[in-house]
This record gives sequence, structure tokens and C-alpha cells, in this order.
Amino acid sequence: MPLPRLVSVRWCANHGVLLRDSQGGRRFVRPNGALTVGEVSKLMGVYPLQVYRLVQRGVFSFKDRAGIATVPLGQIREYQNGHK
Repeated sequence: MPLPRLVSVRWCANHGVLLRDSQGGRRFVRPNGALTVGEVSKLMGVYPLQVYRLVQRGVFSFKDRAGIATVPLGQIREYQNGHK
């Protein structure tokens, strides 16, 4: 059985993020949580390479969560509020 594909990522009113996958599953990420590179790119509407470039420029920093590189939601929110 294939893994579910990420369909949508959207901000919630409480500054958290709601993730939906292709099999109807939903996952809420709390405001102090973090997203993977693929989830960040879907949320921002850019390619994953752009997220890596933002990390290289020092805009975002990776946090290690069980061996997976993630970006804290606070950093994403600050970047988007400053660039709208």
C-alpha cells in the first residue's frame, strides 16, 4: 500500500497548521511545532529547493526531530509576515 500523499497545508486561527493527506487523514501541528521540508514548501507554495536555500541563507534553521530535519513554525510565520 502506498504512503499517503500530502494534499494541503494551511494555517489555522490559533497559528497552528492543519495537514491533509490523500487518504483523508488530518494532522494538526501545534504553534510551537515544526514541519518537514516538503510540508514547508507546500505551505509556502515554493519548491523544496527554495526551503534549503533559505536555510543556507540563515533565514530558517533545521531542528533534528528523530533524525528528520524540520523547520519550526515560528520561523516560518516570522518569514511570511515580513515578506507579504
